[in-house]
Amino acid sequence: QDRTVLASTPITLTKVEAGVSAPETAPMGSTISVDWTGPDYENDYIGIGKVGETGGGQWQNYSYTHDGNPASLLVPSEPGEYVIRYIAQQDRSTLSSTTINVTEVTAQLVADSTAQAGTEITIGWDGPDYVNDYIAIGRVGATGGARWETYAYTSSGNPVTLTVPEEPGDYLIQYFIQQDRVPLAPLPLTVE
Repeated sequence: QDRTVLASTPITLTKVEAGVSAPETAPMGSTISVDWTGPDYENDYIGIGKVGETGGGQWQNYSYTHDGNPASLLVPSEPGEYVIRYIAQQDRSTLSSTTINVTEVTAQLVADSTAQAGTEITIGWDGPDYVNDYIAIGRVGATGGARWETYAYTSSGNPVTLTVPEEPGDYLIQYFIQQDRVPLAPLPLTVE
């Protein structure tokens, strides 16, 4: 009633110490280990986001501190300057941070430039081979899921064998990083 205070006691809040340590550079799409120190409050996390981002943009990818130390953190799939932060769940305040330069990765594909519709084609590849990366054939200019009409995971071996689409035309063979489905090493293929 009336929210009347009947008793109170003072408390002094002390600063929480935290720290993060990570490599200075890492290839896009890779997974890195981040050593951290901090309070490990419930749902605290280590996040990575572009330099200068605010709000939810401060973490494109993250790993909870309760999952262990060092934290396993997936690096974003776009090159550039990023910040790795120790973020306290309450108010999402940053307790510590360090910068990291995310570098490009490359891939290379080797295959015939022409193929008969509906046949199989063998494709040699060189690339990062992250979990669930794949090689695909899709129409030139296609967007979204149409960029891969047939595909094979890189984990299935090297080379991979794909079925050529049934409809003749101009296609691309591409290496896709699973995270954000970033295409690498486009190789033209004419289907006859």
